[in-house]
Amino acid sequence: MMETFGKNRVRNPKYSVDIEFEIKKDTIFLDLLDKKRGRLLDCGCGDGRFAKIMYNAGFKVYACDFDKEFYKARDIPFKKVDLNKKLPYKSDFFDVIILREVIEHIDNQASLFNELYRMAKPGGFVLLETPNVHNWISKLIFLFSDHLNFFYGDYLTWIGHKHPLFTWNLARFSENKFKIEKIFFPHAVIPLLRIRLPLNSKFFGDSLVAKLRKIS
Repeated sequence: MMETFGKNRVRNPKYSVDIEFEIKKDTIFLDLLDKKRGRLLDCGCGDGRFAKIMYNAGFKVYACDFDKEFYKARDIPFKKVDLNKKLPYKSDFFDVIILREVIEHIDNQASLFNELYRMAKPGGFVLLETPNVHNWISKLIFLFSDHLNFFYGDYLTWIGHKHPLFTWNLARFSENKFKIEKIFFPHAVIPLLRIRLPLNSKFFGDSLVAKLRKIS
């Protein structure tokens, strides 16, 4: 059974998260997992909600983030880290590394990919999710404002988005490190109305989700 923390909406001083929608997104990551269970790092774990789900799914879970203030999964070991720097974990250690809506907050994305490669076991994999800046609304916003969707206004000042991850950048960061096993674009949405659509394409999807297998 999935365990969540708090009510349907969890609020920190900056912004709120729709937990019901997050739970729907959880199933995408659960479906991408291998059958094998092992060590898993939730990198940028937030309050620890998804780390707890992975713990209940049979993984030996580790968690890290820049701040422990909102972390609630007390039975899962947590480390305070700077994801722009070397991380305090052994090389070839994790079977799975999860980054959900994390990479867009990082200044040095190339350095983080180097760390992901170092920490993942040979044959292990990384699952990441980030805003899809290839979709139609992002192209439309850029046409009239020189900004990308999710990278303007409050997304920068409150939520802390810094750098988008394009598919070509993902391929460049993965070169000689990871094989991109799967990449897709779920969570199509009508902006402002926030109506979800049953579409999964680069042109409509709200998110970019990728599974990266470490090259042995």
